[in-house]
Amino acid sequence: MMRNIILVYDIADDKRRTKLFKTLEGYGIPVQFSVFECELSDEDFLLMKDKVERVIDKNEDTVIYYELCPRCLHRTERIGIRKKVMLDDVVVI
Repeated sequence: MMRNIILVYDIADDKRRTKLFKTLEGYGIPVQFSVFECELSDEDFLLMKDKVERVIDKNEDTVIYYELCPRCLHRTERIGIRKKVMLDDVVVI
């Protein structure tokens, strides 16, 4: 069974944020800064979660997984352009 996951994160450290972004690129599509859309098998979802937990600091960072049911996925609306977010687009102030 495939799962549709929206993953959002807030990572306090630039180095961990970059590492997490690169890790997640193997599992989904970055659609906004700190937001990935993923379509994963149960096994890949568990693997991704394991890798995420190895990167983040649970005392400083937050990662949230939202699972969309097929009905909800089809009701998703987008307005405006769909920009693929690249790591080079990230600016830290």
